Amino acid sequence: MTELHAGLEARLRHVFANPRLLEQALTHKSFCGDPGHEGAVHNEKLEFLGDAVVDLAVATLLMRHHPEAAEGVLTRRRAALVNQGTLATKALGLGLDTVLRLGNSEECSDGRTKPSLLSDAFEAVLGALYLDAGWEFVLGLVEELFLEDLCEGTEHDACSPEALGDYKSALQELTQAAYRCLPVYTLQAQRGPEHLQLFAYEVRVGDRVLATGEGNSKKRAQQEAARAALEVLRSPAAGAPDEGGDP
Repeated sequence: MTELHAGLEARLRHVFANPRLLEQALTHKSFCGDPGHEGAVHNEKLEFLGDAVVDLAVATLLMRHHPEAAEGVLTRRRAALVNQGTLATKALGLGLDTVLRLGNSEECSDGRTKPSLLSDAFEAVLGALYLDAGWEFVLGLVEELFLEDLCEGTEHDACSPEALGDYKSALQELTQAAYRCLPVYTLQAQRGPEHLQLFAYEVRVGDRVLATGEGNSKKRAQQEAARAALEVLRSPAAGAPDEGGDP
């Protein structure tokens, strides 16, 4: 392992018995496509495993830190912690951006700063740690990395969907209560190469298009559309969409 990898192991406080796991966790698929790297193994399978590991670890710790919290509150808290932005921040805190193995295409497009790439790498590293060090070690590391977030209070306002960045749930609650109908999201555009795709969604309530949103995943584009729609509905000029009719 390189000196950079040794530094990461020090931050993780774990020396890998199988160093190839860590190397794989830090290898983006763009690296494998460059000449001379055909034998490299990318991190997508470890990311798949790590996604489940992080989700379970955060759920376990939320129940431990907030034993009296209702299921709905815990669900929203978990969604706020296990999302692309939060995981990318944790990845930066571990210095994963400095040790990732990227292909030329990603290096030239500032791949080391992309939240989607960083969050995927974080999950892959957690997946590798789970395989190499076991569940209890990973649970302890996740508790350390997320301790401040886990220990925040669970007051209603602080745990509302909108406060936690879940604009789709917030919009659904608003439209159900005020207009007795659900928002509908429609894909409007999908462009860019596979590793740099951008999605655009519009959100409609009744027969009224409220807003559009863009993002580097379908989920993020829908969340952005919902966020913009909430602003529209709360504006003084907002009208109530009819159920399947005109505003």
